[in-house]
Amino acid sequence: MNMEKVLSFTDKQKELIWERFVSPAGGTLHEAEHFIEVCETFGLNPLLNDIVFQRFNTKYGPKTQFITTRDGLLRVATHQPGYVGAPNANVVKEGDEFQFDPSKGEVHHKFGQKRGKIIGAYAVMKHAKFNPVAVFV
Repeated sequence: MNMEKVLSFTDKQKELIWERFVSPAGGTLHEAEHFIEVCETFGLNPLLNDIVFQRFNTKYGPKTQFITTRDGLLRVATHQPGYVGAPNANVVKEGDEFQFDPSKGEVHHKFGQKRGKIIGAYAVMKHAKFNPVAVFV
């Protein structure tokens, strides 16, 4: 399967990505090319903090991974058919009124007058064709 690229970096941008993100992490040229390919294919820009290059040593040798940030995920989501807006998300603190029904994708949250420690956080993502997804952590 050959995917069309969403983004195309200039040679100068590729050099900057190498100098700022790949080389300092100890990445190889081959890993940099892979990283650039993934970024261009999915429209994720490390210069805008959409995606992070990570390389670390394990007992089995070096491991490389690319981590998409929250901003990167939102940037990709906004370009998808069926996207209906940013997620409803917030932090819940002691003293807040909070009801959560994940099966319906519903959250009822009212800030309390005296808010205490953080209890958790939630996000509800809606889509034009599918049921909402609600998560609380």
